[in-house]
Amino acid sequence: MNRDTVVASIIGFSLGLVAAILIWVVPHLLPKTKTSPAPSSVVESSEEKDTNQAIILEVNSPKNGDISKTKSIEIKGKSQNSKLLTISSQDDTQVITPANDGNFSAQVTLSDGGNEITVTSYNKNKEEHKELFVYLFEQN
Repeated sequence: MNRDTVVASIIGFSLGLVAAILIWVVPHLLPKTKTSPAPSSVVESSEEKDTNQAIILEVNSPKNGDISKTKSIEIKGKSQNSKLLTISSQDDTQVITPANDGNFSAQVTLSDGGNEITVTSYNKNKEEHKELFVYLFEQN
């Protein structure tokens, strides 16, 4: 190799090494700043407070991986702090409203073999998803 190529390679390697070290070290040297949210002068109504809480979604029946012998199953569960639910399968999507206590149920028709079912709970600002697989093997 010629001398200029070796020198250029060494310089390039050195600059790259220095840049990598700086990128690694500098963030650890800088002081960490804490930001606090600005105080809010807006008073939220009780309904708005409910929609800002975390959604808690539980699907109690069927369990993930269950095997059904019938074409129709009932999805049961509870969704706290949500106003609307969707239950989606390969063939259908249903929109339901949970009861006041958060309980919900809906009938879902299954296809032969594996069925992916997605339950999604919504409130004003958030959504929560639960996915489960239910298998249909009808006996003749």
